[in-house]
Amino acid sequence: MRQIEQNVNRISELHSRSLNNMDEASSAQAHAQLDQMAEETSRLTNATKNRIRNLDAQTARLPEGGEKNVRKTQIGVQKNAFKELVQKYVRVESEYKSKTRARAERQYRIVNPQATPQEVKAAIEDDNGQQIFSQALLNSNRHGEARGALREVQTRHEELRKIEQTMTELAQLFQEIDTLIVEQGEQIGQIENSAMVAETDMKQGTEHTTKAVTSARKARKKRIM
Repeated sequence: MRQIEQNVNRISELHSRSLNNMDEASSAQAHAQLDQMAEETSRLTNATKNRIRNLDAQTARLPEGGEKNVRKTQIGVQKNAFKELVQKYVRVESEYKSKTRARAERQYRIVNPQATPQEVKAAIEDDNGQQIFSQALLNSNRHGEARGALREVQTRHEELRKIEQTMTELAQLFQEIDTLIVEQGEQIGQIENSAMVAETDMKQGTEHTTKAVTSARKARKKRIM
């Protein structure tokens, strides 16, 4: 999981580069690195999820006892650590989404300063956003800036689409981790209940034994008398 954390930190750095780069070459390089890092991180998170599931399955086959309980505790620690990593990744993507949207809005207003919030939203989010933007470009008297802004918004539109896809995958992964944690909690509860039952049985057994010993002693005294 250390590699996942390093990747998330690297993705955060690349987000900053993507937002701050002004020339197209640097921006394209940052986006290519982002795509590669996101793909690698997705493979790592899925592999980690599957590894935890396999550990759960292996532990479930162990006989009840101290070793099984220790293994369950260790797996629980890994699940919680994994969940925190996914939460961090979600925060990184959410922040990038907000900043990317804000930058795209600024670029659109270069072309159409009088645009309403609804027009800006449509230009950035809709699949027909490029058509909307091109129409605004025709009506603009700032063609030099506007063409650069058009390319910028096209790039940000694609970025927003990728961010939405990543966040959807992370939401599903987060739900799966939560399910694993809940299942383990139920298993631990069953173990604790079994331990309590065993302890109760032991106490009852001890009480019965004590009563039996006492009764035997009384009976022996009566015979002696």
